[in-house]
Amino acid sequence: MKRFSFALIIAAMMFTIVGMPAAQAASPLPLRVVVNGAKIQFPDAQPFADANQRVQIPIRFVSEALGAKVAWNGTTKKAAISLKTTSLVITIGKRSYTLNGAAKQMDTVALTRNQRTFVPLRFVSEGLGAVVQWDADARTVYINTDGKTPVKEAPSDGNTKEATVHGATFNYQEMGKSIDPTYVTNAQLRISKYENTGEKDQIFMDLAISFTHEDADPAEAMDEAEAILLQKLESKTVEKIMAFVRTKSKREQELNFTTFSDAKYTVYVGSQAYADIGISIANK
Repeated sequence: MKRFSFALIIAAMMFTIVGMPAAQAASPLPLRVVVNGAKIQFPDAQPFADANQRVQIPIRFVSEALGAKVAWNGTTKKAAISLKTTSLVITIGKRSYTLNGAAKQMDTVALTRNQRTFVPLRFVSEGLGAVVQWDADARTVYINTDGKTPVKEAPSDGNTKEATVHGATFNYQEMGKSIDPTYVTNAQLRISKYENTGEKDQIFMDLAISFTHEDADPAEAMDEAEAILLQKLESKTVEKIMAFVRTKSKREQELNFTTFSDAKYTVYVGSQAYADIGISIANK
């Protein structure tokens, strides 16, 4: 346990003093949404592609990112979305919707997932007068509300590399400055590798989700961390860990250090206020 205590002390110090970035998983990149050139953060409910390959977004995004007003009727399962002189009404589970009173048809439906309401991004955005473009390679939706064609991000400079740490494979952008090998992703997720002799309570990997680095994307880093954890831990354990991790959406929030475990590993998770989220994986 001395090793565990020492590692946690060092981790807490680093989370406070240094913006510890994090890693990008080798699994498909998470979906991203860019509105008027700004990447949108989804701290809890994340966008996803439905069975019809349409990007679904949490309805709250519509009001916050596009500036529209949203009225939800839980009885009729209808969402009334309005922006200036445009009014759009969508019903959960139905392809038909109305745009300024005129009946329209979608090739997918709005739906609920994990008790959240999701609506098809393209139909809502274009219905409100925005221009939408999809970049399949970057798995990114670009939206402009000024009527101009969105400008896609420049292609990667080709510096992305692949690493495998204790059986977990992921992509990274650069190596961090550390005594131990540390891999940093574009979203500023940091994966630190330590020796693993199989000893009980031995921490052999740290993940750090940055809330302090200026280039950090905590929501994307959380998705990357989840993909790494799924390569090591039982899925039910990962689900509990990430539900806890995603309760932090702002730098000033604090996560009390909490322990999770499955049949093989113990995971310690926590974050001080104005610091990064630390995830340490140890042998059980």
